[in-house]
Amino acid sequence: MIFFLCSLTIATPSMERPNDIASSSAIENRPNLIWSNPANMGFIQGTSSQLNFQYIDTTEYAWSYSQISSLFGFGLHYQNHESGTWWSTATALNIPLGNTMNLGALWTWHSPFSDADNYNSFDLGASFRPTSWLGASASVHNIGSKNELAPPKTTLGLGLRMFDGIFNIGAEQFQISDETRYKGVVWLRPLKGLDIKVESDIAGQFGGGIYLNSDLGMWGGGYTQNQDSLSTYNISYVSKAPQPKFQLQPKQIALFELNRSFPYSSSGGLFSTRTEEYLSLLRKLHQAARAKHVSAIALHIDRLPFSFAQLEEIGQELKEAKKQGKQVVFYLGESSGNAAYYLASIGDRIYLHPSADLGIVGLSSERMYFRGALDLIGVEPEFIRKSEYKSAPEVFIRHESSPASQEQDKKLLDDVYKNFTDQIGRGRNFKPNQLQAIIDNAPYTAEEARKQKLVDGLLYPDQFESTLEEQFKNSNVTSFGERTITDVWDALPEIAIIYVDGAIISGESQSPGLLGGDKLCGSKTIAAQFKKAQERPQVKAVVLRIDSPGGSAFASEDIWRAIQNFKQEQKPVIVSMGGVAASGGYYIASGADTIFAESNTITGSIGVYGSKFNFKRLYDLLGINVEIDKRGNNAALQTTSRPWTPTERDKMENLISSTYQTFKQRVSDGRSLSMEKVEEIARGRVWSGQSAQKVGLVDEIGGFYDAIEHAKKKAGITAKRKVNLIQFKGGNQRESPFTSLIGDLKTATEPPSIASFLPPPSVQKETTWMLMPYRINIR
Repeated sequence: MIFFLCSLTIATPSMERPNDIASSSAIENRPNLIWSNPANMGFIQGTSSQLNFQYIDTTEYAWSYSQISSLFGFGLHYQNHESGTWWSTATALNIPLGNTMNLGALWTWHSPFSDADNYNSFDLGASFRPTSWLGASASVHNIGSKNELAPPKTTLGLGLRMFDGIFNIGAEQFQISDETRYKGVVWLRPLKGLDIKVESDIAGQFGGGIYLNSDLGMWGGGYTQNQDSLSTYNISYVSKAPQPKFQLQPKQIALFELNRSFPYSSSGGLFSTRTEEYLSLLRKLHQAARAKHVSAIALHIDRLPFSFAQLEEIGQELKEAKKQGKQVVFYLGESSGNAAYYLASIGDRIYLHPSADLGIVGLSSERMYFRGALDLIGVEPEFIRKSEYKSAPEVFIRHESSPASQEQDKKLLDDVYKNFTDQIGRGRNFKPNQLQAIIDNAPYTAEEARKQKLVDGLLYPDQFESTLEEQFKNSNVTSFGERTITDVWDALPEIAIIYVDGAIISGESQSPGLLGGDKLCGSKTIAAQFKKAQERPQVKAVVLRIDSPGGSAFASEDIWRAIQNFKQEQKPVIVSMGGVAASGGYYIASGADTIFAESNTITGSIGVYGSKFNFKRLYDLLGINVEIDKRGNNAALQTTSRPWTPTERDKMENLISSTYQTFKQRVSDGRSLSMEKVEEIARGRVWSGQSAQKVGLVDEIGGFYDAIEHAKKKAGITAKRKVNLIQFKGGNQRESPFTSLIGDLKTATEPPSIASFLPPPSVQKETTWMLMPYRINIR
């Protein structure tokens, strides 16, 4: 790809070309920086303009305007001085060599004083940015110049971006004739959106500036004073802060991840983060549905905490997107029940996680009446109500629902159920009788759902985006409105340490509350950490430290998948077991290259269970009557008011058997054991580390640092070679003392809530578990 840049410049002899105060051509991207190196244009994404105003030593002022576009390869620069004695036109040529290196050339025609003084000059440059933390620049200016005010000049630059751009250093060497000069730039970002820059050179020039970044662009100003005490004041505006890489594909697949709550209002304090609000999500969907550069909308659903009314509202935006000619694609991960499928049925295609079960069981309502219990303890409730359909007090004043209450509840259930089935029937082309039979026979395993044509395919989360890019050529999958985070720099080879500590749940990891409790290890957090390690070239291996009794079968499968993705990079994963790595903990360990355990490590427990509590006898004893209305044979599968019916028990048996078979297959494949051997050592049995080694579940008896040394060996790192051990914080950033402190303060300052005393939502909704049959403490 070749870019052309046209430019017009008017300047005084002292301002032969524009200059940004405290700038580094090696790591920054601004329209004016093409004058320090024409190759920089290749690193500017999209269209950007810059307006500069300079006030020079209280005697004159100058202003300039620049605009460039990497997409169309066109730019314009105009600069005007009060004296107006120098002007130029220029054309630039830029040749990108991949995404990391660019070559550039600039041809300029000067008219410094009069037509008789006109002359031509050339600039040549190269920019190299191999990573997010390193940039290098080299350029030669004014080749062929016949004007002594614009002598030939050579510039070499080097820049480092550290700590996610919080601290940056730039250094440049200028060679003008026989004179060599050096300049240093320090760039700090103490707060998001605030840049502070200072510069100095060996000749005595110094200066600095402050810049504010926002969605509207970048504003700022600065001051310099040279060795002759000549002062320059600068005010600058950049319309859009350019990104470090250019984008050649204009089309976008707008990706929305629904994996958390979206409240109507969200508050954030000093140590807490604001949660995106529901209306903000709806606005983004509205914009994406109508944006011309969006070719498709993709929704990845892991959690769907919306009412049916909100789902309908969201669905309207998706239907509008389809009217605009866009396709809508859904991925159902952890959340694959009624609500998720109701929304997904709008889509052109639905994909399901291979380990998920599709719970399209229909709708049910359950009402509990406490009058009998209150009678037993001598409490007489008193209420005044208007009128008979105001049924809320009935749970305390009646033993069963009134005819009016039954009428309105049944009607509401019928209405919602009709909307539910109508939308699914239209979206998936099911006839009413056919759909009712499907609902009555639910829930389904992922494979059963595919065979029933309820979904179009089974994909792991990492396969979803690549599938989208295959289906929509020349389009990029981008989280709509979301910014990417870059990593920090480290020169030594790295081994990433990832912890699975505590019970395994779906979603994000959770720390103990203020009143104590167990830590919960979230599959989404661990998978994100593996992905960051996979994307980071310095990471040569992962040591996975497991100290967990297990947990959710679904979450364990997601972590196992993340391990397999990392291993595809031909980098090893070594497991170091702590006190316990059982059931779900062993499930994920089975996918590693090598397993280390201590002799007393509790491991194995290859088994699965699902459960519910039946309170019928307790309800009878307490005089509580439970009424159930349902649409779908198994819609009340998880009710606590009665035991499973034979059909419901058969369904649960099927789901549990399928998960157990998958568990054994993971162990068989990972440990190179026959399925017969796995069954022999499985069946939920717990083993000590030394016994586990004898039966083939563990490779080596050893500790954490034994695992690290083995990881170095497997990664081809010599024993004497030093490595950096890194840890990722929250799946997004590397751990540092500062971020660790902030995390501790955040936990300590959040007030307790009722949720602190209850199991987390992920625990409450899971039905299939891989946990030890009991807790073992050896002291």
